[in-house]
This record gives sequence, C-alpha cells and structure tokens, in this order.
Amino acid sequence: MKIGLLNLDYTESFLVQRELEYIEGSINFVTFISLDECLNSIVENKIDACITTMAISAYADNLDWFSFSLYEDYPYDTAFLGGASNNIVIASPHAQKESIEKYSNGRILKISDGNSKFNNIISMLDDGRVYAFVVPGRLARYLGIEYADVLGTLTKDNIPLKNNVSEKKFNVIFKENNRNILKLIPYFIKTVTFIGAGTGDANLCTVSGIEALKSADICLHDSLLDYSLLDHVPKNARIINVGKRYHKHSAEQPQINKLIVEYAKKGLRVVRLKSGDPSIFGRLAEEINYIEKFHIPYKVIPGLSSLNAMSAHTGIVLTRRGVNRGFCVMSPIKHGGGFAPVDSEARKKLPMVFFMGVRVVDKISKDLVKEGYTPQTKAAMVFSIGSRDEFIIRGNLDNIKEKIQPYIKKEHTPPGLFVVGDITAFEFKDFSLLKQKKMLVAGNRKRVNSITVRLMDFGASVTLYRQSFVDEGVFYGIFNEINKYGAVAFSEGGVLDSFVKTFIDYFNDITKLPHIFVSSEDVAEHLKSFGITPSN
Repeated sequence: MKIGLLNLDYTESFLVQRELEYIEGSINFVTFISLDECLNSIVENKIDACITTMAISAYADNLDWFSFSLYEDYPYDTAFLGGASNNIVIASPHAQKESIEKYSNGRILKISDGNSKFNNIISMLDDGRVYAFVVPGRLARYLGIEYADVLGTLTKDNIPLKNNVSEKKFNVIFKENNRNILKLIPYFIKTVTFIGAGTGDANLCTVSGIEALKSADICLHDSLLDYSLLDHVPKNARIINVGKRYHKHSAEQPQINKLIVEYAKKGLRVVRLKSGDPSIFGRLAEEINYIEKFHIPYKVIPGLSSLNAMSAHTGIVLTRRGVNRGFCVMSPIKHGGGFAPVDSEARKKLPMVFFMGVRVVDKISKDLVKEGYTPQTKAAMVFSIGSRDEFIIRGNLDNIKEKIQPYIKKEHTPPGLFVVGDITAFEFKDFSLLKQKKMLVAGNRKRVNSITVRLMDFGASVTLYRQSFVDEGVFYGIFNEINKYGAVAFSEGGVLDSFVKTFIDYFNDITKLPHIFVSSEDVAEHLKSFGITPSN
C-alpha cells in the first residue's frame, strides 16, 4: 500500500505513519507539497490515498474521504515530566494551550522543523534539560511504545481537555472502491446505530436503544416519537429532525442517506432514531443499502412497532387462540403513491411468517406447494431471534426441511420463525471488525461504559459485569458461558482480582479464561500477579 502525506509537520507525520503501520503493517509513505499533485496521483492509481490536515472540500467526482481525530481514544494531552528545574516545556504544535500553561511558568520551546526529532527531546527529558514534554491525544500511545525505556521511568500526567477545544482532524482522501482503503474504514469510522424508538411512549424504547442514545455525537430522528427520548442524547451532541409526515418532509430520503454517511465519515458516532420498529415500513433497507456502498459498519436495535402496541392496547390480539392463527400485513399505497391492489393475487406475493413451525416445516411446505407455490419458492428459518445465539438457515420449500434437520433435536431445539417469500434472499452485510463477537467488560461504571462504547463501535456484542450490580446467579451464569466470549476486558484492578479468584475457585483451571485485555498498566500488574499476561 502506498500513502501520500500532504501538509503534515513532523509530529503529524509520525502519528499517521505509526497509526497505519499499527493497523496494516508494511506501507510506503510519500510526501507531497501540492494538493493537485497528490489528487492526480490518486486518480492515476500511483498512490492509494492521501492524508492531510487541510480542510475537506470538493475534490473530484470519483474520490471519497473520511476523517479521524488526533484525540480519539485519548481525549487529553499527556505531559511526560522530567527532573529539570528550569521549567522548560516542549510541546507539539497541537498540544492545547491550557495544557501547556499548566507547566509553563518559564520558557516554552515548541517543536519546529529544526527541533522536531523525538529522540532528541526524550534525551533532553532524560538528562534534566527539560521539565516537561506535552503531547496531544493518541500521539502519546506511540511515543510510549517507541521510547518505553526512558518514558517508562518518568512521571506521566494526563490533562483533560476543555469541552470547547476543537479537535485536530486528519482527512483521508482516496479513490472510490479502493479495496486497500475500504478495509481500513472500520478502524476509523464508528458503527452507525439504527434505533427503534417504539411507538408513542418513550417507555417502549428498549434499554439498548436508550444506552446507544447516551453515546451519540449526532442524532437524526423521525417525527413520530416521544421527544423525551432526546433527553438521553448528550448535551454537546447535535440533534437533527429528519422526520417525514404526509406530504411534509423535514428532509427527503436521499438527503437523510447522505447525512448519515457524511457525519459517519467525519468520525462522529451517528445514531438514527426511527419511530416504531425501523424494519417495519421504516425505510431501513434504503438507508442501509446506501451506507453499505461506503463500507460503513452499522447495527440495528429493534423497537416495538405500532403493530405490537395496537394488539396490546386494544385487545385486537393478532393471534387469538381459537380465532386466528396468524395475520397478513401490507400497505395499500404503492411506491411513488397511488392505490395498490390488495386482492388475493397481491396477498399471495407477500412473505409469510410461521410461528412455532420448526418441527412441521415439511408440512407447511407441502401445503403451500399444493396451494400453487413452486418448490423453488425461497424460504428461511430464523432461530433464537434476538438472542446472542441467533442464526439463519436459507433454502426453498423443497429443501428447507433437510437444511434445518441438524438443528432439530428431541430436547433443546432452538425456537424459530419460518419465513416464506423472496424477501428471505436478502441479508445485511457486516463490515465491522468484531462482527458481533461476544465480549465481557468488567469494572466500575464510568470506565466500563467507556470501554463498552468503543467495543460496540467495532461491532462487538457486549455483556457488562459491574461487581456491585450483579448478583451471584448472574455472576455464575457468566462463568457457565465463558467459552462463548471472545475476550474479557477489565478496567479496575479490584474487580479483576475478585473475578479471577472466583473463577479459579469455580473451575480450578485458569486456562479456561478467554483472551484478557486491560485498560491500564496498573490493571495489567494485577493480572500478572496471577501469572497471566494481558493480550495486546
């Protein structure tokens, strides 16, 4: 892979190169001094992408872009403190003024082209010529790795940024559909979350939906929802009404699609809050089809639809025993407006859903074939819907029985919905890095929530373990399913001690633990006391 660097100083170039090498490995970097030269090199396939801090503008019709932040995952400046008494402070050009002033009672020496080699600065710290070296955001991560022998012996001070401090952005420009760059996108673009708000009452939104709202940077919401749900969105997040009512649209669908992609590519955590359930007449497929073109990862949190609420609130129970065994749902309005037929021929084209049909799928299929459906009519069985063990088997009326047979047992056959119709051929694509891998996060509330949000950005399915909130039954329930977890992450040493000791007592075999990740060196030391080295 070949990457161009445009208008980056030494600090920025160092950070970008380490960031990409950490992810991809071997990359050739080329420095450009002209935007036109850089863009032409992309168009002519001489380089895969160009990275610059220059403001994004309209580049070219066949070029795409995304941004990532200097402060992502490291929302603070870091000061490495030496033993000097002369108060000389060295700071990168992007370290925040507030951070520098904390240590700058004396002279401030800024990094420049003539004094920018980090090994020179580290040696000045080490021999006492400099009091502090202040670096911004994630740069400290790579300096800490490369100069661990010196920096590891110094005092480190993390300095939180003020909310109004603007973040430094790196813009990645590349040719559309460049596979080398598309595979990097899930590392930088956060998962877009589609949330079902429920119908009418905020209490009908799921806990998962509300938790996702609490982490939003951008919330694009529909009109038909309880607006008190927006109280869960952070105060510094942007809330945009894109709702559509009859002949009154706050935003047209193509515009909504573009907004989702635009904000995601800026490195923001986008939440699309849709009324009811997003998959029932919610134009979810249209929005997902659009963002899939850009390989942006996403997930869907279902909500209670008006169908559910109608049945529960009016007594018109859709599956009343002795009266009806199912129901048909359709719209009398066709695409683009106008009346669409609702006669028997139109209804026959609708997908059908059969509850409790796992063991009699062959009988259902035979009845449908007798009614005129072809044996090749598409069908699918969706098992364990909504659980972490959900999976789907696709086929047709002629072979679906044979395909699901391995999952039918005398005991513990998973529950499933049998779906018949062309719609079963469609599926969502998963571009996320972790692809719903099950992760356990243990620690105290604030730090657990922070780790959880980042894992969910990468597409993980997260179970939280907060020691003070989990009873014994839940605790041992986690142990019994530990083989299903891809990893365990700990944010607190005390919680790690309690968890691992109890695990050893329970299993008498510490090797049954999955990969373990920790949030800091202090927690790593707790883990090493058990003879375990944390995963990288």
